[in-house]
Amino acid sequence: MPFHTILRYPPKAKILRGFNISDEDVAKHLDAAGVVLRDKKMLNIREPEILATDIEGEMIGVTMIIPIECDPSEVFSYNVALAKKEEEAGVRKHPAFDVVFAAL
Repeated sequence: MPFHTILRYPPKAKILRGFNISDEDVAKHLDAAGVVLRDKKMLNIREPEILATDIEGEMIGVTMIIPIECDPSEVFSYNVALAKKEEEAGVRKHPAFDVVFAAL
């Protein structure tokens, strides 16, 4: 999966900086996602989708969605595996940023 620094996307970077989420924090989440894909022998060649949500008083955050070719019923197991890998790696979790898998 190509890694493009989140700082190339100004509105998203502004949100992350506001919560002290660094490129290094983002990279650790992506590293965990890469481990899950390697463990499951999944090759991902699609760009992630990066969504910013900024609804004052409701929700502010950035979500990186990694599209994978699998049955929608399987994607939950990928996200559970990702959460476990992030925990094992000591990845700092924050409600304003998350990485998730989504079925194509």
